[in-house]
Amino acid sequence: MKTVAAIVWLIASIACAGLPGPQFRVELKKAEDSAVMTSTHNSTVVSITSKSGIGGARLVRIGDVWPTRLTIRLHLKGLESLRMENGVIHFNTFLKSPRQVPYWKAGKNDGRPGAPDGTLEVNLQKTEEFIEIVVPGELTAENPTEIGLGWIDFFRN
Repeated sequence: MKTVAAIVWLIASIACAGLPGPQFRVELKKAEDSAVMTSTHNSTVVSITSKSGIGGARLVRIGDVWPTRLTIRLHLKGLESLRMENGVIHFNTFLKSPRQVPYWKAGKNDGRPGAPDGTLEVNLQKTEEFIEIVVPGELTAENPTEIGLGWIDFFRN
């Protein structure tokens, strides 16, 4: 019996060891919006409900590094516009955009429109419940302090 108890304790200890704590916090621009985070050892999903369909959030890193895979789920009917930035680069996209989207570096052209600095792949998919965006690795690669996003649902209230 002691052996079984020791094995159960060992398995529970291994399963609980190294469980991720929060690596970042979510700050929403609107009080009526809500966010829920779900994490595993290498992945975090942020599920955001936007009551009006127009909103924004900042993901502020409080841990040492960003998760290996970061996914945003926007509970919207559609997506007219999505902007993401990390203080160094930013991009804009929408629901039916191509996977390769242009990005711009911050401070370039003193705010005047110009040629993009490159392209990055944005994986954006719609389900019946939400629009899922896998945050491109380029936004977390330099380990920025925060990532900002803003959205507009084309079926907004």
